[in-house]
Amino acid sequence: MKKIVFFLLSLVVAGCNTLEQNPSDKLFESNAFQTEADLKLYTNGFYSMLPSAYTIFYGDRVSDYMAPIAVGKFFLGSYTAQDSGGWSWGSLRNVNYFLSHYDNPAIPAEARAHYGALARLMRAMFYFDKVKRFGDVPWYDRPLEYDDPDLYKPRDSREFIMKKVLEDLEDACQHLRSRDGGQLSDSDCSVIDRYVALALKARICLFEGTFRKYHGITAEPAPEEWLAEAADAAAQVMGSQLFSLSDDYGNLFVSEEADKKEVLLAIVHSAGLQVHHAANWYYTSPSYGECLGLTHQFVNTYLNVDGSRFTDTLGYDEMEFQDEVTARDPRLSATIRCGHYVRSDGKVYPPDFGACTTGYQIRKWVSRDVSMDSRSMQTTAIPWIRYAEVLLDYAEARAELGVFTVGDWDKTVGALRHRAGITSVGMPTEADPYLKQTYFPELTDPVLLEIRVLSLSPKASVSTISDVGKQVD
Repeated sequence: MKKIVFFLLSLVVAGCNTLEQNPSDKLFESNAFQTEADLKLYTNGFYSMLPSAYTIFYGDRVSDYMAPIAVGKFFLGSYTAQDSGGWSWGSLRNVNYFLSHYDNPAIPAEARAHYGALARLMRAMFYFDKVKRFGDVPWYDRPLEYDDPDLYKPRDSREFIMKKVLEDLEDACQHLRSRDGGQLSDSDCSVIDRYVALALKARICLFEGTFRKYHGITAEPAPEEWLAEAADAAAQVMGSQLFSLSDDYGNLFVSEEADKKEVLLAIVHSAGLQVHHAANWYYTSPSYGECLGLTHQFVNTYLNVDGSRFTDTLGYDEMEFQDEVTARDPRLSATIRCGHYVRSDGKVYPPDFGACTTGYQIRKWVSRDVSMDSRSMQTTAIPWIRYAEVLLDYAEARAELGVFTVGDWDKTVGALRHRAGITSVGMPTEADPYLKQTYFPELTDPVLLEIRVLSLSPKASVSTISDVGKQVD
């Protein structure tokens, strides 16, 4: 009997020891960071921190050039922290957890540097979004446990946070692999590499530089240093000669595949993987969306196709629709429905006032496939970072620094207008009175005025004003 009892006890002890071991098919701290493949697997999860298609094409609804069906609380003076949301920190903990565990000497140093840089880029993006929304926020560079007293630490200053953001951006730009180095495969423009980091650095530094300049913030780094960093980062992307402007502006936003000439990073979708969006439905439905339309005053900013100002035309503000959209910048007809907009069923689609407040109905983001207008099954790629934006970031940073040249104009705004089909793309020598009166009364620099309006518009930059509207207070 004693032998039997001892035997049974041994089985129980052995079973307990076995149960305390981690399952071999799951990732735990003890086995999650052993190989380069482990680092790649973990950091793949960071891509969920990128904006969704909805965030991108919804972003226009709060811009200065769009009119929704109703005015939100954001514009009515009753917007509170409870309305905002966004005070979520889970994704930051995931990043910091990775950064506190990934540096395993058994993994090649170059691989560790690459994936560490990717994590730091994500942290920079996370904090940039938080600073834009909240200003001062607490800085965390390590994962916190539930009982950590730093959970209740006071906020750090905006200046401190953005200096840390710049440090993370510099690390990402230095250590991320490049698509031209043979180490990354990016067939659909969905992989973050060094050039994506440089483009994001240009975007963020330009935002911060102009914010500090026009809010009188002189803390280090000074506004001029931020602007110089923005121009330098954009110049590196331009100097790579890996990117160029697409020949088809309109197709950039409705193609199933991102245009690899111009798009640095896209939010991609797939019917096979059941990853869809509903841009068509949003912009064509009188009930699902917000009936967005461009404002009349913004439509007036589109040049004539010969490069002359539309607002210099006698009676420009009283023209019939079919006359005012004739012989204009071709980007206008690629952005709104004009009289010749034909879709997949072969029919011409004029503006639908049931789905548009102003009559200037958006066709950007809307595929020609009519069947997508009433369902969330669209699989077009949504560009988030484009070479066109890099050009504008470079131009604006140089103009804000007071060092902009005719050569800068020719390779940025001039190139964008030439791509659109405008026949005369020379640099302006006098301020456009309509742009000055309507948008930036304080500006006297004719070049900066043109760049500002471009950067606030859907003509050449990304869609979301939250990322590109650098001058919006």
